Amino acid sequence: MLAFGPLQIDLPAHIVTVDGEEVHPTPTEYELLGCWRRTMRRRVMTHQILLTRVWGPASEDSTNYLRVYINQLRRKISEPDPARPRYILTDPGIGYPLPAAGRLQGRSG
Repeated sequence: MLAFGPLQIDLPAHIVTVDGEEVHPTPTEYELLGCWRRTMRRRVMTHQILLTRVWGPASEDSTNYLRVYINQLRRKISEPDPARPRYILTDPGIGYPLPAAGRLQGRSG
């Protein structure tokens, strides 16, 4: 399980909660969340890595498409201030780093 404070992501069970309330990401949004789990050793998930892993190699230059999904996901997980996200951070021109509070709990998939 991935835990970022009140945001909990249980990949094997396909359950995402914020403050104990279940959130229902689309399959694509859930795949984006899964990318962070599979690459915990990386500091930043670049736009190209996310696009390639979720949509395939032909999409690696479609950063606007990725931004739409990231913004939808931010709304679903109740980012309190879109200008200052606490879960899905932005490294402008590069990608999306993991929050510093992110950690793994128990066994994950």
